[in-house]
Amino acid sequence: MRVKFSKPKAVEERDIDYLAVALGCSMPVDIKDFFLEFNGSKPESNIFKLTKNNSSGVNKLIPVSEVLNERKYLDHVGKGVFPVAVAEGGNYVVIDLDKNQEVYFWDHEEPQNMVKLAGNIYEFLDSLIPFDTNSIELKEGQVESAWIDPEFLKRLKK
Repeated sequence: MRVKFSKPKAVEERDIDYLAVALGCSMPVDIKDFFLEFNGSKPESNIFKLTKNNSSGVNKLIPVSEVLNERKYLDHVGKGVFPVAVAEGGNYVVIDLDKNQEVYFWDHEEPQNMVKLAGNIYEFLDSLIPFDTNSIELKEGQVESAWIDPEFLKRLKK
């Protein structure tokens, strides 16, 4: 794994079992292990590939205790789909238990068009690439305009 994660939040196996009952399924060992190892941890800045020309990043992994609440925001998903990470832009990384634990990107603007990211959660975590924001170089003229909230600007100037 190339990306480092913060210390996970405490979780017990019974919490994971509760989630499985609420989802109406049995929780695979790999998913239990994932929650026990990474529950609610935050990765360093990262990216993952969606398509040849498009990428995103994981902001945080969702703790078991918040999965059902976060799942309420998912449209057009099957019963065995639940979120495991918050991605950039209000999107999610989800696992589909009905598709052998495959991992998908769920885009809130196109919820019916999930993009497959990996065959399982550990394959997905291994695909995360550290991202250095200092590596971005804007060329002159590349940014045509920018807007900043005046109230936010006042707070910055204090």
